[in-house]
Amino acid sequence: MFESQLEDYGSDEQKKLKDGTITVLEFFSLFNIDFVTHNPRQSVLPGRLSSDTDVTPLDLLRSRHINRPKQAVYKADIQTLTAKVEELNVRLQDLNKPLRVVNQRLWEEMRHFSEEELQRFRAKLKERNNFFRKSSRSQSHETKEVLYSELVRVNLEEQQKLRGTISKADEMLSQLDGCISELETGRAMTEEKPAQIAELKLQKEQNSSTLKKLKTETKNLQSRIDTLHLLNEWRLRDTVDDCTTYTFLHNTLLLQLTFEKLHGNDAGSGSERKMTNVSFRFDLDGDKSQFHACLVHKLVSQHIEGQSSWVDKYPTSRHVPKLLHDVSLVVSPFRLLGEELRLLKTWGALRFDILDIGRRETE
Repeated sequence: MFESQLEDYGSDEQKKLKDGTITVLEFFSLFNIDFVTHNPRQSVLPGRLSSDTDVTPLDLLRSRHINRPKQAVYKADIQTLTAKVEELNVRLQDLNKPLRVVNQRLWEEMRHFSEEELQRFRAKLKERNNFFRKSSRSQSHETKEVLYSELVRVNLEEQQKLRGTISKADEMLSQLDGCISELETGRAMTEEKPAQIAELKLQKEQNSSTLKKLKTETKNLQSRIDTLHLLNEWRLRDTVDDCTTYTFLHNTLLLQLTFEKLHGNDAGSGSERKMTNVSFRFDLDGDKSQFHACLVHKLVSQHIEGQSSWVDKYPTSRHVPKLLHDVSLVVSPFRLLGEELRLLKTWGALRFDILDIGRRETE
């Protein structure tokens, strides 16, 4: 085949090889070495993204998280490949230059080759061409591997971003659900408020009625207490632990009752208690008090001191009413006597020195 090819080229190509006018491209063609230039495949965007009409949210998401990142990777790869192609284009121009200009040493040796040497050179050149084709194919695969690895990396990053966006969206939806639930609860409470307000108004009216009744009862009880105070000579002063104190003569005479302590289940049960002590105390300042008050206290004290043991006569709490009654019977006439003396001194004959009153033998 090589011989027939040499015959086809004829003496013209051999002459060019001899005189050095043969170009590099003609030199490779002479040895059946051709160069194939592959045109790049054009990528086309998806049809729905070529226009803005009838774009769905899914299309927008696919464009944002898939197509655009992929396109950015391809653009970066194109820039790298373009730089390499520009470098190779410079070397491609050497195909139209004479061989002796590009590689003078090779031309000097080749122009004196015999036919047998040309055949051996052709075999060696074809072997080298096959090796370079395989190397070129391997480099192409490595370049694609880098490109696809970058596409995978970008795709994983976009997936992570999308998951983060979905997580935030889920959180916002959860918050919105909570807000909606609160709003629905508030609306339900708002709808229930009229009934609650009506119920509260009814309760207010009932409470007002109850309060009026209690005030009326309190007023009646106070009136009764005032009446009892007019009838009774004594007043309950206080009750502390096992001691109860009553007062007479406008809190100037104190009656103190001491009871036996209760233990266990009897404490606070209101059962009858044994009295341990009955004592009287006079809180009247004789130097600052008027004559009639001192006289009343003198008479009452003499009567009390003249009585026998009070505890023997009134041994238990059941006898307290009788004790109060008996003491009141003593205090009442002396108090009335004192009131009469006060009136005589204030409005009667004592005021005008018409009448003179004295005391003796009060024992």
